[in-house]
Amino acid sequence: MNFANAGLGNRLRFTLSAQALAEAEGRRFRYLWPTDKDFSARLTELWEYEPGESASMSESRQLLSEFPYVNEKVDFWTPEMRALPIWHVRSVNTLPVPEGSQTWEQHFRALTPVQQIRDRISDLRDAVAGRRYVGVMIRAHERSHVKTLEASPVVWYTKRMAELQAAEPNLWFYISSDVQEVQDAVIASIPNCFGQTDKGPYNTTAGVQSSVADLYMLASSVHILAPYWSSFGDISWILSDGCVAKETSRTMHGDPTAWQLVDPAPDPLKPSLRAQVIA
Repeated sequence: MNFANAGLGNRLRFTLSAQALAEAEGRRFRYLWPTDKDFSARLTELWEYEPGESASMSESRQLLSEFPYVNEKVDFWTPEMRALPIWHVRSVNTLPVPEGSQTWEQHFRALTPVQQIRDRISDLRDAVAGRRYVGVMIRAHERSHVKTLEASPVVWYTKRMAELQAAEPNLWFYISSDVQEVQDAVIASIPNCFGQTDKGPYNTTAGVQSSVADLYMLASSVHILAPYWSSFGDISWILSDGCVAKETSRTMHGDPTAWQLVDPAPDPLKPSLRAQVIA
């Protein structure tokens, strides 16, 4: 079970790692993906997700007296835990899986977005027409973590974009922001930028569906400029299987010059397939 206030990245990591753990242990998998006015999109409105059966909050509450919540800190492989018929897990963190098992990252890369999102991604790729582009994810919403807002101001992005474009004048940028006005301002200030214009309100079903399209566009780019201390940039990089570098104002994952050596993913729905070509 996810916490209701968890964002998309934490929900994915927990749910898919719970699936991986259940499969590794030969257990039936059920998941609870809470929705409310602060996060209204169901998992099945984002991806064609079939491995588990959705559970309800009332079912979870009924289990509590006999099977209290545990989290990722419990040792699932003790005799006492293995003897339990039900593992009732609640967290926003990744659960451990036995060595050699499928990981949540592998499950994530195997997912297929729903048709509505696939159509949106296709339209976005048509707009860039095969050009080389850097994915830029800007967190500016007031609900973003204070560390993110302090460490990743818009000026850092625009300065870094100008540096990259100076090295490759025909380079394009895909701009994703959780504040439309910020996205529009960046697109107006830097040449060769594009992005979604009809993303929907923050964390509504339409808004989260637009965010999923952003994930795939970022992961399919030649380089990712991401917000510091935000899981969104992390999962876009994981979706690419690390075949592009992810850069924040404080950290770098991968080769910082790799953007000069690769092209956008041939299939934006499978950004990780590029890793096989590079290898």
